[in-house]
Amino acid sequence: MTTVSEDLQLDASPKGDSPGFVRAPDAKTLIIPDRRGNKLADGHLNVLKTGRIGLIFLVPNTRETLRVNGQARLTADPAALETYSAHGRPAVLLTEVSIEECFFHCGKALIRSKLWDTSVWDAPVQVSFGKMLALASGGDPAMAKAIDQSISDDYRDNL
Repeated sequence: MTTVSEDLQLDASPKGDSPGFVRAPDAKTLIIPDRRGNKLADGHLNVLKTGRIGLIFLVPNTRETLRVNGQARLTADPAALETYSAHGRPAVLLTEVSIEECFFHCGKALIRSKLWDTSVWDAPVQVSFGKMLALASGGDPAMAKAIDQSISDDYRDNL
């Protein structure tokens, strides 16, 4: 999901959940539930300010992508949030997209990248947000380890 601020700063934020988590109540509208996450609200602020949104849908083992552009608005209606519950929790917020443009994009980039070919994948890499924060703040390695453990616990407990 990509949004734009009033001063044309872009924000891209991945969204994802079980298949079918994005719903289309009609041919010109998408509803995207927001789940608990990294607690950054840049995209939400952009939607409030400009309402512009761009989406790209990647579906595992499908080489074409679906691109959608349009106008967005946010809703926090409790009944609607409950309708979009997952994992025993209601959605935190809903983004309603009024579709202005929708099309499939050819899959050449995904074919070339072999994105879905697990036989060419490198070994998994563990990103250390703790090390990044420790370096940026002049902190010590113990701080990095504690941050990484906290993030690991959050991944386990708060999806």
